[in-house]
Amino acid sequence: MAERTYAARLIVTRDAGTDRYELRRHENDNENELLSFAECSLDARRLTVSYVETLPQHRNNQFAAMLMAGIVDEARVMGWRIRPTCGFAASYIQDHPDMHYLLAC
Repeated sequence: MAERTYAARLIVTRDAGTDRYELRRHENDNENELLSFAECSLDARRLTVSYVETLPQHRNNQFAAMLMAGIVDEARVMGWRIRPTCGFAASYIQDHPDMHYLLAC
């Protein structure tokens, strides 16, 4: 996955082995702090987003939305459909009509 960077310090990445997405803040070369994560699974070009969470100390900063934007970006590039089983993920995509075409049936 190409990393999505926000304000040169926030980066969305995916662990290809677990399909877990993470939003991390990189303060310097030695520090990276987990802000938000999503549990996902990829099957036949369909990415199921089953759980999205922002760590309690980082809530109310739009980090989960930034993470979802990174997930959607990768789905677009890879030609995947998204199946949001998590309420937040479903609401995020529902609130963005330009993303509706990515929804899996």
